[in-house]
Amino acid sequence: MTFPNNYPDRPPTVRFVTDVFHPLVASQTGMFNLAARFRPWRPKEHHVHDILFFIKAAFKDGALKKVNEMDVVNKEAFKYVFLVVSPCCVYMEDRSSFAALAQQSSQLSQSPSALYDVPSARKAYSFRFAPTKPEQANKVLETLLIQTHPVHSNN
Repeated sequence: MTFPNNYPDRPPTVRFVTDVFHPLVASQTGMFNLAARFRPWRPKEHHVHDILFFIKAAFKDGALKKVNEMDVVNKEAFKYVFLVVSPCCVYMEDRSSFAALAQQSSQLSQSPSALYDVPSARKAYSFRFAPTKPEQANKVLETLLIQTHPVHSNN
């Protein structure tokens, strides 16, 4: 999520850094179409938690049924979800193909090369993601006073 200098007057942008097969995610850029839910952007009503909730909800079956063709930025993903029949839509032209492509995209995005950053000379204010051992995660959570069940390794 990237926030413009004039946030909250202008909305942030959301871009997936790994491939995501979804009608609201542009296949070339990974940009998520927030306008499908936040048109127009209302700074006093729309907040980051609303955006995060919308992103999460957009991947659920019920939300896919409601994708409006004018909001679609990935036509290929959309064609697997809807078969357009003059003025209305019939849900799920090829549900199993869509699910298979979405699952493939998800699995590829979980590879270490997709999840973790390559060490580089990034700016001081950027985040860098790296694998974490369960013991390290538990120690951080403990330091933050977050009570949770211990994370156990599979080894």
